[in-house]
Amino acid sequence: MVAKTSVRLVFDRFLLPTTTFRQSVCLRSGRGLVEAIEDCSKGVALEPAYDPVLRQITYRLPATSLGLVSGARYTISVFPPPGEVSSAGIRAFDGAPLSAASSRDFTVRDTEPPDEPAEPPPADLCYDVTHGVFQSKCATKGCHTGKGAEDHGLVLGAAEGLDLSTNAMLRATALSRVAHETQTGEHADVVEDSPSRFGRAMPILDPRRPGNSYLLYKLLANADNGDPGADSDKERQRIEEITRLRAAVVVGMPMPPQDGAGVQVDQPHLEKLSAWILQGAPTATCK
Repeated sequence: MVAKTSVRLVFDRFLLPTTTFRQSVCLRSGRGLVEAIEDCSKGVALEPAYDPVLRQITYRLPATSLGLVSGARYTISVFPPPGEVSSAGIRAFDGAPLSAASSRDFTVRDTEPPDEPAEPPPADLCYDVTHGVFQSKCATKGCHTGKGAEDHGLVLGAAEGLDLSTNAMLRATALSRVAHETQTGEHADVVEDSPSRFGRAMPILDPRRPGNSYLLYKLLANADNGDPGADSDKERQRIEEITRLRAAVVVGMPMPPQDGAGVQVDQPHLEKLSAWILQGAPTATCK
């Protein structure tokens, strides 16, 4: 690793986004597992970004950081919550804690080795997502478009009021808007940043927070989307996790409907969608 390289932690389950923050890991010089944030003396500040498609947290040094010390040895530890009510420590979306603390140590290089190119700058994913996912997949077949499907000559309008056919309607009906299927309680139409139950009053698209974007989970809940597991065990684990997601969070059918009428979303487009949300879900530069 080099001084400004990010650290990526990959998990086999969807995570509870509110636990994927800096207090759930410890990066510090030297060797040795850290099992709780209270023991993280002289830890390095990190900025997390959670991607539910890859089930990955990327931890980066702040832009103002001078970086890690070249030639020095560091250890990064990730740990479970110390108790039932603690906000620190990694949990799955259904509250299940990380089974045990884990760590990896590494030495900081002056430069990246030739076979490990530096992290590329973020790409402009706007057109890839708004056209490649929303307009060409979601707004087809009379679903999420203002034109809507027809029933005996009556135009029904966009399904669930979600119109993804244009950038203007995307902004008006999806960005920071509570998904109808997650509305519960007295203030169901108000987005909750840290609800007592994951999935309640969740935005359809939450700019910079793909892990809190309901539309993404509706796509992840469809086993036909994305890539199958690398082998039979991985595929079984993937289906089991999708089943848990549908039972606990995703209401109704996954998207697109598994009736053969919808256009499935492949893994590259799922990854682009999550990365686009992480960038802030920009639409101003889209064609």
